Amino acid sequence: GPCRTILAKGNRNNEMLERILDHAGDERILSKAGRFEKYLSKKSYEQVLYEALMRAMGYKNNVLQFSQLASLVPLKDLRRFVPMDAATEGESPIGRHVWIQSMLLGAGGFLFAWRNRDRGDYDPRTREYVETLSGLWEEIKLAWDNDPKEPKELMQYDDWHMSGVRPLNQPPRRIAAISHLLTRGLEGGVFKDLLTAIEGARSKKAKSASTLTGNIETYFSGLEDKFWSHYLTPGGKRLKAPAKLIGRERAAAIFINVALPLLLVYSRRNHDSSLEAVLHEAYKSHRKGSTDSIVGFMTKRVLPERMSGIVSSARRQQGLHQIFHDFCRRRDISCDKCGVYKAIGGG
Repeated sequence: GPCRTILAKGNRNNEMLERILDHAGDERILSKAGRFEKYLSKKSYEQVLYEALMRAMGYKNNVLQFSQLASLVPLKDLRRFVPMDAATEGESPIGRHVWIQSMLLGAGGFLFAWRNRDRGDYDPRTREYVETLSGLWEEIKLAWDNDPKEPKELMQYDDWHMSGVRPLNQPPRRIAAISHLLTRGLEGGVFKDLLTAIEGARSKKAKSASTLTGNIETYFSGLEDKFWSHYLTPGGKRLKAPAKLIGRERAAAIFINVALPLLLVYSRRNHDSSLEAVLHEAYKSHRKGSTDSIVGFMTKRVLPERMSGIVSSARRQQGLHQIFHDFCRRRDISCDKCGVYKAIGGG
């Protein structure tokens, strides 16, 4: 691209480009915070966080499907139909997380598809799991507003994009992950857990930013499930070693795209400047994540090879995303009219 050509000529000032990426990265978080602010005018922090986490579980392939499922099964219905006196995860196979899985997998159309498969395809553990969830789902479906949900009102298995999604990232495993997050905070709230992580970070003072990042990312990645930690799909072989429900990269993405902007809204609404400062420091110092398609495209289009090391943080990766959406993907302006192109000496 023209930007790359300009930057490749002579000794360009790296600091200027770094500032552009940093400001663009900040703008991206502020725009996400602005969307959360609008949602919070009509919904609670807990419901907004629940919907945002569901979208985050969808990656790029199933974002709309997870969003639809969150609307179909709002948090208030999970709290209505998941027994508060159900066992916790370690006490019984039928803990709260299993009830939540039955409701989300049932409403999402997965249980109907799994029940209609040849039971001979399943090993004893899988058969027991599917039968348990199916029984709970039938109970919930009958009680849901005292009006059984007709199949046409629920999602279907074919609504989901399964091909092209890595086995570890398949929607049912992500539903299992969020069931454990919701189990932790079904009474007090997952957002309340985030606030607890904040206070734990603040107590560390000098290391508060890195502690905040570590606390929240560990909260999202340290999940285990008696079935889904050992299977990628019903009917598949049991794994030789347990697999994480949410990996390190996805936990980092949740921190950047969900926790950080939502907590920023909270800090500003409560005039908590010290929290805002910790959030900004955590964002500035956050390691860069894996290279997605937009970051890869922008790095090749904008940056000469000798300058590719400038994208050294998550903040600057977010900056590339913001520049892509503000300028590169637009069809109403040409490259020679682009603000970034002019800022680096073009035109």
